[in-house]
Amino acid sequence: MKVLCRHTPLPDKPVTGPSIGDIFREYGPGFRDSHNLHPRQHKVMYDIEHCRRGEFGTHWEICDTCGHLEKGYNSCRNRHCPGCNNIARRRWVAARIEELLPVSYHHCVFTLPDIFNTLCRFNRQVMYDLLFESASKTLLEFGENPKRLGAKIGFYGILHTWGGRLWLHPHIHFIVTAGGINTQGEWVEPKYSATFLFPVKALSNVFRAKFLSGLIAAHGRGELKLPDELA
Repeated sequence: MKVLCRHTPLPDKPVTGPSIGDIFREYGPGFRDSHNLHPRQHKVMYDIEHCRRGEFGTHWEICDTCGHLEKGYNSCRNRHCPGCNNIARRRWVAARIEELLPVSYHHCVFTLPDIFNTLCRFNRQVMYDLLFESASKTLLEFGENPKRLGAKIGFYGILHTWGGRLWLHPHIHFIVTAGGINTQGEWVEPKYSATFLFPVKALSNVFRAKFLSGLIAAHGRGELKLPDELA
């Protein structure tokens, strides 16, 4: 690993506030004593508290100019750790950029209203699978509709289960091609590609109908876990 020589002046580090690890180390014990956490939540807090503090081993960095050795501490590599996740995030973004086509894209978000939050807490796999399925089918259906586009579009979606203030807010961000390939193999662009892909109200109505239909079917098959207050 190439590092700066110890005799080379290091750039000033930006002044930052306390990290998540600092907060967990300060307030974590009291929070865990007063809240019932899942074992996975305990592990996440433990990993972040001990990240780069020697708990996960050490390594040595050597300057290739003067041979100076410096001891470093390994990271926790927990995907929830803000420090470790930066590396994974950069790699993920780089991989997605390689997949992009040389076309314009639109950003579409499909959100569940908060009335479904309790169902999501007890039925994560069923609810989130249904959210992906309903939103994906809606986009494909609008793309293939000759009145809308008449072509097969491309997209990928990312599930976010929490909002910016860390409350439960299930939604999917879709990056959708501004156009698609028709049955003749030709590229077709939407009529209003410069401003929007499909009418949002029409998308919402179809998505809502598909999701509710799927939810009713899942309930009929007995796939939903309903706690006492929802029974």
